[in-house]
Amino acid sequence: MVTSPSTQIPNYPVLGGFDEQGRDLFVGRAFNNNNLLPCYVTSGSSCVFSDIGREGGNYTFEFLVGGVAFNNGPRYSWLRNHRGEIPPAAVCLGQTKDGDPLFVGRVAFENGLYIGKVIPNQGLYIGLKGTEMFFPDYELLVQ
Repeated sequence: MVTSPSTQIPNYPVLGGFDEQGRDLFVGRAFNNNNLLPCYVTSGSSCVFSDIGREGGNYTFEFLVGGVAFNNGPRYSWLRNHRGEIPPAAVCLGQTKDGDPLFVGRVAFENGLYIGKVIPNQGLYIGLKGTEMFFPDYELLVQ
């Protein structure tokens, strides 16, 4: 993880998707309401997450790095998943204020590929267009 309150994208960020205009979206996480939330980072300047039924954002966040062969370290891939099933290789990138784990997922929606939080036994939630959207079928980030 690399903290980035600036506009600089670190080396080897994990590319997770793209928005409707084709701009890259990177995997990150940020704090909101005492929750550490998986999010997507837009061009290194801000991040977008879903929380409490709405879309939120922050200018202080962390990038997940290691998207390419990073010092011969982790490589990440995406696995089709549904309904909050969590395999052992799933990447836990956050937690609720109560300590419940949050995982990273992504979904194709309206000409974009958006990153969000996976809640075990539920599914994927993304922040988009001012609201929190739920998807039972999605891809899960695994290592």
